[in-house]
Amino acid sequence: MCIDRVRANLKPMCVKTCAMGAMNFGEREDMLKLAAERLAFVQKDFPKAQLCDMENVSVIYLVADAPTTYHKYAVADASGAPGLTRHDMLAGLLGPLRKAAGNIAG
Repeated sequence: MCIDRVRANLKPMCVKTCAMGAMNFGEREDMLKLAAERLAFVQKDFPKAQLCDMENVSVIYLVADAPTTYHKYAVADASGAPGLTRHDMLAGLLGPLRKAAGNIAG
């Protein structure tokens, strides 16, 4: 994600070089406001347009039609993994490391 550029208060290279201006990067509140403004503009010509995943992931997509028109997995869905949160997943991944660190320290 061009962390060196972000730390220097520059836009990521993919955003800077996006020829169509379709990509933006910034603080979440600013991006939500921009997305809402853009949606209102697009809905004039595409009344079914909507924002996808703005509450579930860090990327906000604006689509002109139902998300499934694009792909059956166009919208993030965690319903297939009940009870598995990001915290649970990371705890599972880091558990062996914590155990190994405990064995070294003890």
